[in-house]
Amino acid sequence: MALKFEAEVLAATTLEGVEIGVGKRGVLTPVAKVAPVAVGGVVVRSATLHNFAMLRSCLGGADVGDAVLVKRAGDVIPQIRPAGGGSRVWAPPATCPCCGAKTVVDEDAGRATCPNGVRCDDQAAGRLAHFVGRGAIDLASGALGKKKLRQLVREGVARSPADLFDLLDDRDAAARQLEALDGWASTSAAKLLDALEARAARPLPLADFVYALGANRVGKATATRVAALAGTWGALWAALDADDATPAGADLRAALADARGVGDAALAGLRELAADADDRDVAARAAARLAIAPDDG
Repeated sequence: MALKFEAEVLAATTLEGVEIGVGKRGVLTPVAKVAPVAVGGVVVRSATLHNFAMLRSCLGGADVGDAVLVKRAGDVIPQIRPAGGGSRVWAPPATCPCCGAKTVVDEDAGRATCPNGVRCDDQAAGRLAHFVGRGAIDLASGALGKKKLRQLVREGVARSPADLFDLLDDRDAAARQLEALDGWASTSAAKLLDALEARAARPLPLADFVYALGANRVGKATATRVAALAGTWGALWAALDADDATPAGADLRAALADARGVGDAALAGLRELAADADDRDVAARAAARLAIAPDDG
């Protein structure tokens, strides 16, 4: 057997800045912006650095305007390396770049989060995008893109998935409200409202709803396993909502904690969601709007 190892391709460029994104659960993620440079046949303009420990490791003290090296890991993911020395210390921001709330910083993990939940526009828009996306409630394709979602949040039309379905309470008033927004018209407003009505009338698998809620450490495979063990939304919510001293749901919580593909970490993520006042409200209101089908296992 003969193996060929290709030489690592590095390209020199300039660091133009570091932008901070806010995820749907408030995690702040730094993204390095560089002067466009060709690497392996692709022009690279940015690289996600995941957390602030990684940011400091990758930049090695480089400041805006300094030279850095770019490579593509596995010929796919752009990565940054320092090209020389530097003394810049990239500390996590003290406030959220979106809403200004004081961040919660874990120095050991190099991680910062915004605690403002759905009151932070970026988090609200991120949660909406996740909820309506594929694998979640799968709202009709084209009915609501990320740009329009951010607009609905910014304009105060909808900050949560439940708010979207509340538009159906008075369809005529909702249509007028949507049509008044920049870039909307009667056709786009009707398309969204039609999609919401169709989704509300069509049975939604429990696994899809669990995944749509966007709890920490609960991906689609985990949501599918949770749904199979719980059977119904009512049983799952009762187990998550009860405290540890309450017998109700104790057996299901134990089964989830012991289940392969779920475990303590995912269960903790679900219980954190159930314990948060805003998340509780969103889950209850959204569940009341949707026809959540039992999972027969």
